[in-house]
Amino acid sequence: MTSVRVADLPAPRPGDVIVIGAERFVIQGEPLRDRERLIWTLDLRPA
Repeated sequence: MTSVRVADLPAPRPGDVIVIGAERFVIQGEPLRDRERLIWTLDLRPA
């Protein structure tokens, strides 16, 4: 699981590809927001 600020990734969807540093990842499953709605928790796999 990876945490990402909502300000950095406002609307992630399953299947989206994101780049962190020089690596690419695919979002698996539904992203979840924290209680304050500031942080996404993402399940990622290498692309």
